[in-house]
Amino acid sequence: MALRRPPARSLYLRLLQLALVLVLLPSLLVAIAWAYENIATRTQRDHLSGIPMLIDALDNVSPDDAAAHAGVVVAWLDVRGNVTRRTGSVPLAHSAIGGVGEKIVGEPGGQTLDHADAQLPPWPARDEVRAALGGTRAFGQHLTADGSAMLLTLAQPRPDGGVLYVLTGSHRGIRRLVLVRRQLLELIVYEMVLALPIVLLFAVRLVRPLERLSAAARRYPAAPIADPALYARRDEIGALARTLTEMAEDLDGRRRAAAELGGDIAHEFKNPLATIAASAELLETSPALTRERVELVARSINESVDRLRRSIDDLMGLLRLDHAIAAEAREATEMGPFVEALADEYRRDPRATGWTFAVEVTPEAARTAPVINRDRWREMLRNLIDNALVQPATDRRIVLGASMEKGALVTSVRDAGPGISPENQSNIFRRFFTQRPQGAPPGTGLGLSIVESVARAHGAKVAVESQPGQGATFRVTLPL
Repeated sequence: MALRRPPARSLYLRLLQLALVLVLLPSLLVAIAWAYENIATRTQRDHLSGIPMLIDALDNVSPDDAAAHAGVVVAWLDVRGNVTRRTGSVPLAHSAIGGVGEKIVGEPGGQTLDHADAQLPPWPARDEVRAALGGTRAFGQHLTADGSAMLLTLAQPRPDGGVLYVLTGSHRGIRRLVLVRRQLLELIVYEMVLALPIVLLFAVRLVRPLERLSAAARRYPAAPIADPALYARRDEIGALARTLTEMAEDLDGRRRAAAELGGDIAHEFKNPLATIAASAELLETSPALTRERVELVARSINESVDRLRRSIDDLMGLLRLDHAIAAEAREATEMGPFVEALADEYRRDPRATGWTFAVEVTPEAARTAPVINRDRWREMLRNLIDNALVQPATDRRIVLGASMEKGALVTSVRDAGPGISPENQSNIFRRFFTQRPQGAPPGTGLGLSIVESVARAHGAKVAVESQPGQGATFRVTLPL
C-alpha cells in the first residue's frame, strides 16, 4: 500500500518562522511594558486627581495625616513657585509586581519619595508647575536619574494664583522593563539585521544537505545516497547520511541475494525437471513399454519429485529462518556444558557408530555464557557435524571446540576428512551447493546456508579453514 504523503512544509518556512519569533519576542516585551506603564500611569493619575478635593474637604484630619495615608506628598506653592507649605515625606509605593522586580534586580527597599524627587529638576522648573502657574491643570511623569523610581505629579491651580502640587511614585519592579524598552527596540533592529544571515546559515548548513539527501534517495540506485562531504560531518546530518547509505547497501545486498536465490532455484530445479521431462517423453514416444521400463520411469519421476519437495521445504525453512530467530527467546548458555552435552548426543546416536567425538574447550570459554537461542545454536552445530559425518575419512574423529579470541567466542567443528579445495571454499555456503562424496545420502545443499543464517542472526560470522587431504575446521565467531 502506498504511503499517503502529508502536505509539504518547507524547512525554509520553519526557519523564517523562527526568525519572526526572535524579532517578535522583544516586541512583545516592549508592548507589555508599554501597556503596564499606561495602565499604572492612568491609575495613579486618577488617584492624584482626587487628592486636592480630599485636602479641601478635610475637617478633623490634618493634611499631613491625609497625605501620608494616601501615600503622596502635597505642597503649596506661591505665584513664583516657592514652597509655602508641604507635608512630610512618605515611602515610595510599590505593587506586588514591583516588589518581585526589586528582589530580581537586587534593589533595596525603604527609599522615600523625597530621595527620588531630589534627583529631578526643582519644582518651579517643571513643565506641569509652569502650566499650573499659568492657570492650567497639568500632570507630570518623571524618571529619576538612577532609574530607581518613576514619579507622577499633579499641579492644580489655586484661586490665589499659587499651585497645589501633589507627588507620588513607585520603585522599579516592572518599571525596569520600561527602562529597557530602548534596549529592546535596539535588539529588535539588530535581530532584523541578523535574522536573514541566520536563516541563510541554517539553510546552507542544515536544509540544503537534507535536500541533497532527499533528492539522492529519489534517484537511488542511479546515484549514491550522499557525497563524501556529508559522510565526513560529525553531526546528526552526517549520521543520517551514513545510516541511509548503510540501509541502501543492505537493500543492495538483499536485492543481490534475491537474484542469487532465483538463480540457485533455477539451477537446483533444472535437473529434477529435466529428469521428469525426459521420463514423460520416454513414456510418450516409446513404442513398447515393458513393466520394468515403466517402473524405472516411475522411480525416476518419484525421486525427482522427492528431491524437489525436499528442496522446497528446506528452502522455505531457510527463508523463514532469519525472521523466526529474531522473534525467538534467548538465554545465557554456558559453553562448556553445552558443547559436552552435544557431543554426548552423538556418542549415543546409532547413526554415528564408529565415530569418536572429542571436546576441546578452554577454561575461559567454558565459563563464558553468551546470550543465544540454544536450539538454533545446537541446530547450527549439528549441521556442521552432520556434514562431517558424510565425509570419507580414515581418522573417524570429530572435535567440538570452544575458545576465546580477542574478546569473541569461537565455536568450532573439526574433522579429518578429505578437506575442501580452495575454489569450493567460497561456494560451500551458497544455497543448493553440495559436494557430497559418492555413496553419501542425498542432500539439498542447504545445510551450510542454514549454518550461516543462524550465525548471522546472532551477530556471528562463520568461516572454514581447510587444505585438501587435511580435513576441515568450521569456526563460528561470536563477538561478546
